[in-house]
Amino acid sequence: MPRKELDEHALLKIHADKIVKRQINVKFIASCAVALGVSLFLSACGGGGGGSGASSPPASTDPATPNAGATQPPPETTYRLLGQVAVEQGAFADFAVVGNRLFVAAGFDGIRIFDTTDLQNPKQVGLVSPYSVSPYSADNVRAIAASGNIAVTSVNPGCDGSCWIDVQNGGELRVYDISTPEHPRQIATIPKGAAALALQGNRLFALDGTMALVFGGGITSPQTTLRVVDLAVPDAPRILTTALVNRSLAFSVNGNRIFLGYADREGNQSGVQEVDVSPSGQVTLIAANGDAPADIWSSEVVEASGMLYTATGLPEFRIFPLAGLKEQVPKVVSLPKAATGIAASAGKLYVTQEESGVSVFGLDTPVAPAPFKVIPVDGKAASVRVYPSFGIVRLAAERTDGLTGSLIRPERIQFFSISD
Repeated sequence: MPRKELDEHALLKIHADKIVKRQINVKFIASCAVALGVSLFLSACGGGGGGSGASSPPASTDPATPNAGATQPPPETTYRLLGQVAVEQGAFADFAVVGNRLFVAAGFDGIRIFDTTDLQNPKQVGLVSPYSVSPYSADNVRAIAASGNIAVTSVNPGCDGSCWIDVQNGGELRVYDISTPEHPRQIATIPKGAAALALQGNRLFALDGTMALVFGGGITSPQTTLRVVDLAVPDAPRILTTALVNRSLAFSVNGNRIFLGYADREGNQSGVQEVDVSPSGQVTLIAANGDAPADIWSSEVVEASGMLYTATGLPEFRIFPLAGLKEQVPKVVSLPKAATGIAASAGKLYVTQEESGVSVFGLDTPVAPAPFKVIPVDGKAASVRVYPSFGIVRLAAERTDGLTGSLIRPERIQFFSISD
């Protein structure tokens, strides 16, 4: 065949091949379109999916029903300031919560009972008069604990305002039936007062000890007595045991363990102690870290996530790991203001810092609390208690000159809500 004819024949073949390929592509695209249409049709009608007749549910766009397996960010805890309460002479020495009732050891104002059903507007619904001994000399109610239908107070009867806050050889504990919360009824008296009280079921823990005089002074002994009292029969209290422990003005109880914190005024000497109380009331020292100073000052302590956290009144709080407590070197976390109170709940640590309010720390890493939020308050935050859905901050009294000046604003307590 001549070369020219061969070239024309080759060109015709190439052209035919292109036409065939184009036809194949068109058929393929048409097939894909048909398949896609069938798939969409079956999906809309509820068919498809391996011939089972069941289809996968469409992706949800409702935030209340997130996609299965999707990682959702945890809800963020929020806080909101609510109502306040105050009493005439400005004392909130201690308080306890049972249900929707708040029982306040109000110093020379006796025992005040508040209805906390509406935390925005708490209302006083009961009072135990402080004039049990003399109409001219009020009792000084310094501490309170409550659980179930029982409340216990530490009282200096007929104190004239210059007596000891808690006398080593005086004062008394009073046991009340609070089955009618608005009208507590005294049913028993236990000799000798206490610096701090705690109730766990039918067992009362009373930490004896003397703070300074109202106008100053110090302590001479680094030890005090822990009393364990059986209140199974509330009107017939029974002392189970007494034991010497390091002197403290505050302690916390978790089951059968008691944790005490102590420090001197300058914070140079401080520490913690852990003791065990058996069902029979026997007290056993587990461990201590740091010797208790003779000149004791306030040091609040709370146990959480395998750690003890203490606030000593300095611009810091301290962390003591419970494992190997005796040998541990406490970690010090510096703060801008004095840490006057401390509490823990639901993976959060709450530290009061006077006019800076309440600093909240996350405890995801217990040995290294992470700053989370600050709850501002109207005054100087002195201490804090935290419950599942709310907290209570005690606000210090404000005077023109220290402890003895004219009262500008009385001591108050501020409620705040906790929500996720």
